[in-house]
Amino acid sequence: MRAFKKIDLLIQVMLVIVFTIIEIVHSKSLFILALYILGGWQLISMLIHWANKWHPMKGGRRFSFQIVFVALFVLASLAELVFQKVFLQHFLLFTLPVLSIYYSYICYMEIFYYSKRPLELI
Repeated sequence: MRAFKKIDLLIQVMLVIVFTIIEIVHSKSLFILALYILGGWQLISMLIHWANKWHPMKGGRRFSFQIVFVALFVLASLAELVFQKVFLQHFLLFTLPVLSIYYSYICYMEIFYYSKRPLELI
């Protein structure tokens, strides 16, 4: 579990850094593709965590993040169906970078804070 979480955090941070650099250099040419790759990785990671029941406690950060992530995706998809516009891409443009940074924070806390024994926290 801990090895996967470290790899997950590393991939999250690397994707954010690489796509930020690509965005600065190439403007908006690859940004939508980068958002789908980043969101796809988050979805895969959340599914792996959910299937293995790692940190599934209700009211926890990961559980709350998963609820918000799914709710935002469903709402954006419904809005796209209702308004017949490319609402989902514009919505992802503003929310996914913030969500990815917060998801990286959740992964960091699970690796370096929550997994320590109580005596190590003193």
